Amino acid sequence: MVSAQSPIRWCSLRLLVALAAATALLGCISAPKRHLERARILFERRDLKAARIELNKAIKADPDLLQAHVMLARVDEYLGDQQDAAVQYETAARLDPADPRLRNKARFYRRQLKGAAAPADRGGAMSEPGRP
Repeated sequence: MVSAQSPIRWCSLRLLVALAAATALLGCISAPKRHLERARILFERRDLKAARIELNKAIKADPDLLQAHVMLARVDEYLGDQQDAAVQYETAARLDPADPRLRNKARFYRRQLKGAAAPADRGGAMSEPGRP
């Protein structure tokens, strides 16, 4: 005799098996990738400072983890840290030289930083001749 709860029990059993498999899979993920995954979650929650910490841990564990450098550059962008964004985009461009977006982003931030470092007074002229 089959009860009405039987299909529910099978669904629950399948869910438990799926959760056990997912847990086992997460245990097989390397430490840098775990930090990267935590950083993604924190980034989505807009906890950028915590995401930065996780990304730095991922990079410390695996300096060649391209995704961590790219995500850290994005976090630095959001936090307004152009210097660190430039460094991370440059590192990412070295790791993936085939991606022109990474090189372009690195150049962009380097130009921004050079422009910010230029002196505000250029020869004392406030405006063009003939203009107020």
